[in-house]
Amino acid sequence: MTQMNRDKGKRKGRKQIHIRR
Repeated sequence: MTQMNRDKGKRKGRKQIHIRR
């Protein structure tokens, strides 16, 4: 489940990674 979330986040969620960081 974590790998699937990472794949979707890396493909369509690069901005979200910055906000979570």
